[in-house]
Amino acid sequence: MEEWIKRTDDTSLVFQTEPIGQPNHAEITLVPFYELHHQRYSIYWYLMNEEEYLYFKDEEKEKHTEEMNPPEKDCL
Repeated sequence: MEEWIKRTDDTSLVFQTEPIGQPNHAEITLVPFYELHHQRYSIYWYLMNEEEYLYFKDEEKEKHTEEMNPPEKDCL
C-alpha cells in the first residue's frame, strides 16, 4: 500500500491514493477520522487485481439481481 498511498504534505495527515480505485480508477483522498463531520466514509477495502475485481463485480451483480427478483413461492 505504501506504493499507492502518499502523504500530500509534511504538515497534515492528508493522504492521496494513486488512481487505482474501482470503479473508474478513482483517486481517493484520506483524511483523519476526527475531521469527518456528517460525511460517509469507508473503513474496509478489498485488495484485488483486475481479474479478481471483474469476478467480484460479476458476483455482486448476480447477488443484487437475486435480491431484486426472489424466486416465486408455490401457492397451495
